[in-house]
Amino acid sequence: MSSIADVIKKSIFGSVLSETVFYKDREIKAIVSIGTPVVRKNFFRGITVNDVVSDEASFTLLEEDAQEIKTGDQIIHKGGTWYVN
Repeated sequence: MSSIADVIKKSIFGSVLSETVFYKDREIKAIVSIGTPVVRKNFFRGITVNDVVSDEASFTLLEEDAQEIKTGDQIIHKGGTWYVN
């Protein structure tokens, strides 16, 4: 019989809420939030151009997947590399 924690873990990390990332050469599931879209005005054309500019991200990992996580570790998401700080 599953505990409540197991049911919650499966319902969140086994759903469309999670994405695949690579941490320490392992494929794991994480809840990912990448930066905030920034609207930049293109003054040459007089139109608004939406550019996604991100220099920070949030990755929620299961404790069992990120034991001994430390500053400088890398998380790879959709080909981009993010560093733990």
